[in-house]
Amino acid sequence: MLSKTIILSFIGFLMSFNLTSAEPYGSHASAKWQIWAYTSAAPDFIGDFASVKDGNGKVIREGTNGWVCLPFNPMPEKGFKTPHDGNPACADAASLAWVDAYMNNTIPKLESDGWMWMLHGDTGVDNFRAYSEGR
Repeated sequence: MLSKTIILSFIGFLMSFNLTSAEPYGSHASAKWQIWAYTSAAPDFIGDFASVKDGNGKVIREGTNGWVCLPFNPMPEKGFKTPHDGNPACADAASLAWVDAYMNNTIPKLESDGWMWMLHGDTGVDNFRAYSEGR
């Protein structure tokens, strides 16, 4: 009986991963979809507890671990077709300071290494020629 309980508990545990990672139903411009899409740029142990910002920089979910997940592409009116289209990333404070300096054409003042996850990859931005927008 005990082994049956353990097996059923283990199956329920494994199924819970699938339930939490499924794409939410509804508009891709909704906060629920954006939170799911942007946090999927990092492993669950980071994304599940990170703050989330929309394409305008507005915080749509407060986090608890110091990480921030956000898109690097501007949000289309009806939302992104897929998470990949948003260029989502989850980053710590040091890497966000670097990104901010890069986008504002300034020299970053970093006190530590920064870490950033982009599990969906990039959509073709040219990172070797700043401000080229992939041209």
